[in-house]
Amino acid sequence: MSCSSDWASFITRLGMGRELPAEPLIPPTLNAILPMIHVGLTQGQIVMLLTKKYPSVKATPGLWSGQSGYMEFILDTRYRLSVSAVGSESPTVNDDFIIYIVDTPAKQRIEIKHYRWK
Repeated sequence: MSCSSDWASFITRLGMGRELPAEPLIPPTLNAILPMIHVGLTQGQIVMLLTKKYPSVKATPGLWSGQSGYMEFILDTRYRLSVSAVGSESPTVNDDFIIYIVDTPAKQRIEIKHYRWK
C-alpha cells in the first residue's frame, strides 16, 4: 500500500467523528494528484495536472484580498478544488498553502494545510 493510499484510508476511517462514510472523503483520482501540487505552481500548471484525471476541469476566479487569495478549479459536477496563492496578477501557490476540496452535493469541505515548524 502506498503512502497516499494509507493517508486516504486513515482519512476514511477517521470519519470526522461521525458514522464512517461509504466512500473516501477525498476522491482517489484527486488524491493521486494532490502530492504534485507544490509551492510556485501557476494556475495553468495545476490545470495541466488536473486535466489528466478531470478532462473538463475549469479554472475560475477565486476569492482574493490584496495580493493573496485562492485559485479555484471546478473538477466536475460534484467536486471543486481551491488552492491558496499569492500574486493576484500571476498567481502561484504560496509557501504555507491551504487546499480545500468541496463536495457540493454532500455540503462538506475538506481542508488540507501545508505547515512547517521548527
